[in-house]
Amino acid sequence: MDNSFLRMITWNANGLKERTQELEIFLQTNNIDIALISETHFTDKSYFKLKHYDAYWTNHPSERARGGSAIIIKSNIKHYKQEDIQEAGIQATIVNITFNKQEVNIAAAYCPPGSTPLYTQWIEIFKKLGNRFIIGGDFNTKHTAWGSRLITPVKGNGLLNAIKKENCRFHSGRKPTYWPTDTKKVPDLLDFFISKGISEKNMEVNNVVDLTSDHTPVLLYVNATIILKKKKLNLTNKHTDWELFRKLIEESIDLHISLKTKQELDLQTEKFISLIQNAAKNATPEMTVSPNHHISYPAEIRDLIKERRKARRYWHRTRNPADKNHFNNISNSVNRLTRQHKQECLDNYLSNLDPGKDKDYSLWKATRKYKRPTIRIPPLKDSEGNWIKTDDEKTEYFAKHLAEVFQPNDIQSNVDTRSTYKPYKKIKKF
Repeated sequence: MDNSFLRMITWNANGLKERTQELEIFLQTNNIDIALISETHFTDKSYFKLKHYDAYWTNHPSERARGGSAIIIKSNIKHYKQEDIQEAGIQATIVNITFNKQEVNIAAAYCPPGSTPLYTQWIEIFKKLGNRFIIGGDFNTKHTAWGSRLITPVKGNGLLNAIKKENCRFHSGRKPTYWPTDTKKVPDLLDFFISKGISEKNMEVNNVVDLTSDHTPVLLYVNATIILKKKKLNLTNKHTDWELFRKLIEESIDLHISLKTKQELDLQTEKFISLIQNAAKNATPEMTVSPNHHISYPAEIRDLIKERRKARRYWHRTRNPADKNHFNNISNSVNRLTRQHKQECLDNYLSNLDPGKDKDYSLWKATRKYKRPTIRIPPLKDSEGNWIKTDDEKTEYFAKHLAEVFQPNDIQSNVDTRSTYKPYKKIKKF
């Protein structure tokens, strides 16, 4: 991954579950780092997962399949989940990342048409997002300032005034993003980005004619050095030679040592840990991991995606129902071939699984992988309300907490030192 540019899209999916496959292809082929999704239509029973990405979402407060927002972010980008905004007027999912050595809140927002936030509500939202943020989504608010066809007086002027009041900036492609199927309705711009504390010179916005909902994505490039997660270090892997490991331990370990003082105990503990680490390192070969995590799709699917893109552009120009039908037919063909390709890949993967040692117990490992739930470790908050994120900070905070909790109890003055023990009388059996 090139971490000198952050590639981010905002897109109204109009039901994310139905468009998972095409979104996956789009993210992989365009190397998107973060996707801000509006109108997910998720409920508390929804489940969503993409390979090499982490997903977070915020549902509509009614918990009905309507509205909602989601953030899909590459798993190797260091990030932390923040508190959501879950109101009738706006559903916003927020994560915190670090780029250019500064923390930035990234938010995906959806504002339903009937209850879009007003001026004072936008002020509160911007204050909650902090001094450095990027928020993108379908705001359902029109103003000619960011390229809409007309102005919604209360909502449009309210959002623009809030942006100016909080020293924010808006970023749009100044082209329509909403393309209604009804030819009587006029396309307009509803999806864009708002930022604060980030230089406008480092940002570039482009409209993308792709994907199949009634909205088109907006792509934002940010010139930024992104902080990535550190590679997890393991002492051993599946190729570890355990016989060699055992032999190295037996040859190097010394059982005739003194453990009479605290200093001796600490010294021998360090030596034992070092002995295990060296033996594991010598018995474990290095595994090379390919940096290319992208899914390879057949040329037939890639060519059809290009045809779909051309068909959508043509329909946008003509607004002819026949051209829309042609676009829909190509989209259906892409989805059908994608499902077939993924099913073939899955069948091939399952056919190569085996419970035996010859194939490294691949069947059991696959079963354990799919049954194991995804567990994410969230940041902590200290007593002063500050976020504790790194492992070192968490360790220090837990140590401090345990030191305060586990204090010796001063109970000598409150307890009668005289013995109150009375032996039980034996019960005579009859």
